[in-house]
Amino acid sequence: MSLIKCSKCEKEISSNADKCIYCGTPTQISKNTKSITNDNEVENNVLKLNIIASIISVVSIIAAVITFIIGLIFIENGGITLIISSILFIILAIFGNIFIKWMALMLQNLYEINMNKRKEH
Repeated sequence: MSLIKCSKCEKEISSNADKCIYCGTPTQISKNTKSITNDNEVENNVLKLNIIASIISVVSIIAAVITFIIGLIFIENGGITLIISSILFIILAIFGNIFIKWMALMLQNLYEINMNKRKEH
């Protein structure tokens, strides 16, 4: 641990401090660390949302194929319902994927807007 000078009051404080113990000014180290942490968290959340979107698409398409095949096999005994269900699974795959990717994009955009506002102040 070393001592650094506060950028506002010029008093010596610990280099590990998040803020000056005298005037409360955040240290440059804490600002950089928080920004890096937030960047990583947002990137991880966007990645998770994209993975979820992909999983929903794959599962929905697999379910659609299975119900379509079963519907074709049992077409005489009400299989048309299963064929219609397979179409609904395809619709879920398309719109679920679009919606979740849109959420990921909005998360990224909101984060960038917040970071720009912080830089202005």
